[in-house]
Amino acid sequence: MKQYILQAIEKEPDYSEAFTKKVDTLRKDLAVTLNIDLLHDTDMNYSVAQKLSHLTRDSNGKGYKMDIYISSRAPIFTVCWLKCVSNNEWSAIVGEQLPKSIQRLKEKVVVRLQEKGMREIEADKLNELVPGAVTDMDGAPATFFDVLFSELH
Repeated sequence: MKQYILQAIEKEPDYSEAFTKKVDTLRKDLAVTLNIDLLHDTDMNYSVAQKLSHLTRDSNGKGYKMDIYISSRAPIFTVCWLKCVSNNEWSAIVGEQLPKSIQRLKEKVVVRLQEKGMREIEADKLNELVPGAVTDMDGAPATFFDVLFSELH
C-alpha cells in the first residue's frame, strides 16, 4: 500500500467548518470547470469524508450517479458510480465498464482534483481490509473505504 494512504489512516478526521468550506470550494470549482451540477452532502455521521454528487444520463438515457468522496484525513478522494436500476433505486457499478461519455466525465473530475493537489484512491483498493481496523458502527473489520471515507455506502 502506498505510504500516503497509510499515513492518512493514522491521521485524525477533520470535522471542522473549515473542512466543509474546503469541500464546498472544490464543489464550486468542479461545477464551473466541468459545467455540471454538484450536490454537497456535509453529513459526516459514521464518515470521515464529505460527498459531492452528480446525476447524469448516458446517450441511451440510462441514469447514473457519480459520488465523489473527499476525505478529511488527507487530500485524497475517490469516485464511485451507481446506475439507476428502477425508480429511485441505485446499484453500485463494480468492475463494469462505464459508457464512454460517463467515463470521460470521471476522467475530467480526476484530472481537475489532481490539479488541486489531491490524490485518487482507486476503486479496486477500497474493499481491501485495513489490518487491525474495525468500524465504529458495529466493530466489523474495516475496509479502506470505511477508514478513509465512510462506513455508510
